[in-house]
Amino acid sequence: MPSVQSAVTLLWRVASLTWSARAAAAQLAHRHGPALGGWRHLSSVVLISGVLWALPVLAGSAPVRVGLDAEFGNKSSTVDDALRAGLEIAIEEINAGGGVLGGRRVELVTRDNRGVPARGIDNLRELAAMPDMVAVFGSKFSPVLLAQLPLAHELKIPLLSLWSAADGITVHDYRPSYSFRLSLRDGWVMPYLLQQVQARGYSKVGMLVPNGAWGRSNLNSAESYSAKNPQPRIVRSLVYEWADESLTNEYEDLLAAGAEAIILVGN
Repeated sequence: MPSVQSAVTLLWRVASLTWSARAAAAQLAHRHGPALGGWRHLSSVVLISGVLWALPVLAGSAPVRVGLDAEFGNKSSTVDDALRAGLEIAIEEINAGGGVLGGRRVELVTRDNRGVPARGIDNLRELAAMPDMVAVFGSKFSPVLLAQLPLAHELKIPLLSLWSAADGITVHDYRPSYSFRLSLRDGWVMPYLLQQVQARGYSKVGMLVPNGAWGRSNLNSAESYSAKNPQPRIVRSLVYEWADESLTNEYEDLLAAGAEAIILVGN
């Protein structure tokens, strides 16, 4: 294991890089507009250093690897490109500062899951088997990370959620836990949205969520909140399919049920 002095040095570097990467990510978002808007929090990916400092120092100059499994082949998503850009900014900062563990460079290895859970499982297994792979970052689709959870704990490889919001990614019975969250989760966001509905003077709300793990996670969070808070009252909840070309019928059904406001969960 590294000495106490080297560990403290690396932790100090984490703190310093957090601020420099925040500035870099903010610049990136400003340059590229809506496609990368809201990604200033991507600087949190420099937490990879926090994983790295606990590793034994190995001889030689082989890189220390981190993985990114994202939906690069899914044409509807720009999240994957933003995540990769944020990671590359943080890694460039780390390497420019001398790397980690006595001068070893950090290397990013990417794999394309196309938003398909089965591909995500295969990718995680492949990434975890690579020499000096210390952690794998996940991307947008909650079902992919939820499917990867059992394998991540079997292989004891840290799985870090950069975007996926389903509660089950980090709220589970695995002990010790190898999954970590660097973003919001549904159990935090949904109560806030319902509070905002009430704050705007509405007492009846309709829920419209996608069919899948993410939609169920949001619906469960909304129902848990409503069980303890009588207002606003959920008058009806509907599920839609990702392939649906229109949600007009669902919208009209929620209005007919008495909804004064509608919470739509979608990308």
